[in-house]
Amino acid sequence: MKPATSKRIYEIIPGAMIWTMFLLSIILSFIIPIWVICFIIAFDLLWLFRIVHFNLLLNFSWREYKREHLIHWLDRVQQIPNWQRIYHYILLPTAGEPFEVLDSTFESLAASDYPLNKFIVHLAGEERCMDSFKPVAEEIKKKYGSKFFKLIITAHPDGLAGEVKGKGANANTRATKPKRFLTI
Repeated sequence: MKPATSKRIYEIIPGAMIWTMFLLSIILSFIIPIWVICFIIAFDLLWLFRIVHFNLLLNFSWREYKREHLIHWLDRVQQIPNWQRIYHYILLPTAGEPFEVLDSTFESLAASDYPLNKFIVHLAGEERCMDSFKPVAEEIKKKYGSKFFKLIITAHPDGLAGEVKGKGANANTRATKPKRFLTI
């Protein structure tokens, strides 16, 4: 079986199961209605338990977030010996975002209380979006180029063999090979 055919079959299975369950519940409600009623109640209970479970995890995560938000991380980092030697590499893959979106991201980075001369910011655009990326990148470079230790701007090549187009491929290419862009 071809990989594309196998993939398509796996894509069809969830939808086919939903439609089968829906149609069988209608057909079987005329033949064995008690079984269908029990199935629907069990199905509803399953979703009720899933929602309760999700809400419990959401509340737990929110409490953890609030607790972590109160920690002053710069104080924690300064307890590390030779912490001044640590540089933070921040990868920002982009594919056609307007200046306003990237500007708010860079503004947040620049407002950090961590020393900005310890940030290496990498703005990685897509070659296929160069018409919109180049002017935005120039504006970002003009506004934030001197604020960080290093601002790297690159374009991810279009049409690489074995890659699916998107930010994920861009991020993977840049994150797995940052050394060729970094010389400190």
